[in-house]
Order: sequence, then C-alpha cells, then structure tokens
Amino acid sequence: MNNALIRNLSLLGILASCGMAFAVYQTKNQVVNVEKELNQINSRIITANESIHTLKAEWGYLNTPNRLEKLNNKFLKLRPTAVKQIASVRNIPTVLASVRANRYQNKIIVADISSQNLRKRS
Repeated sequence: MNNALIRNLSLLGILASCGMAFAVYQTKNQVVNVEKELNQINSRIITANESIHTLKAEWGYLNTPNRLEKLNNKFLKLRPTAVKQIASVRNIPTVLASVRANRYQNKIIVADISSQNLRKRS
C-alpha cells in the first residue's frame, strides 16, 4: 500500500508540474503579446509627438506678424481700431435697444460714441 501511495503522489506531482509549466508558458505568451502592444503604442506616441512638433512649427510660421500683415493688405485691408470705435459697457444697452427697434426696417445702426448719438444709414 505504501508503493501505491507513493506512485499516486508521484503521478499527482508530475501532473501538477505539467499544469504549472503550462500556466507559466501561457503567462509568458501573454507578457510577450502585451510587450508587443506596448511597443506599438509607444511608436504611435512618438509619431504623434513628432506630428505635434511639426504642426506647432507650421503654426508659428503661419502666425508671423509680417506674413499676417501681407495677407491682410492683399485680401482684407483691415485698419487698426480707432479710439472712437471703442465703447464702454454702459453704452451697450442703448445701442442694442436701437438695433432691435430698427431691425424690421432693415437699417444699419452706427454708434457714434464720441458724440453719444446714434446715426442711421440705409
């Protein structure tokens, strides 16, 4: 009976060792797959960072004052803001009320802040 017990325990030990070897093999394969995925993600991060760097450089070039001034002169012809175009906050309700009152008449309201009057243009 002693031999049968030893044989059963040996067989159980061999099966347990095979089971553990299989588990270690599966874990190793999972780790390899996760490492591949990590390398792909890191590669995409590096590519994205390079793209961001390139876009920032292009944005910096596109926003240079001299270039913007040339484009303005060629297409928009904008001028600097005049002092009389700047209004205080307390004048806004008056201008808005006039705009609402004259909206149905299709008239343009121009605020002349310097004289505190509103002029109508058709």
